[in-house]
Amino acid sequence: MNNIELKDLETGKEYIVAFRKGERWIPCVVKVVKERSIRFIRPKGQTESPLEFDKEYSIKYFWHECRGIDLFGQKFEAIWVFDSFKVAQAWCEFENSIEEYIENTKNY
Repeated sequence: MNNIELKDLETGKEYIVAFRKGERWIPCVVKVVKERSIRFIRPKGQTESPLEFDKEYSIKYFWHECRGIDLFGQKFEAIWVFDSFKVAQAWCEFENSIEEYIENTKNY
């Protein structure tokens, strides 16, 4: 698993990331689109994906972190990228199980 700053992502390249849908993390593959800003789209041919076709997503929908803010108030954001879909699936299952445990025990 790697933490990659947005400026270092390659346009058109596909990455394995964790997508936040409601209260659950779901592994998925995204393709990078760089124009005026960096966005992510569902790659063509992906049939099993939580992402909608022809919709661009910002980093806020994925597992990421803010590394700081520059002099102009711009955030240094980085997205977590997985080495394989299997690792992404395991991470998502682990995170989801922690959240379920917290939800089920918060009244104790």
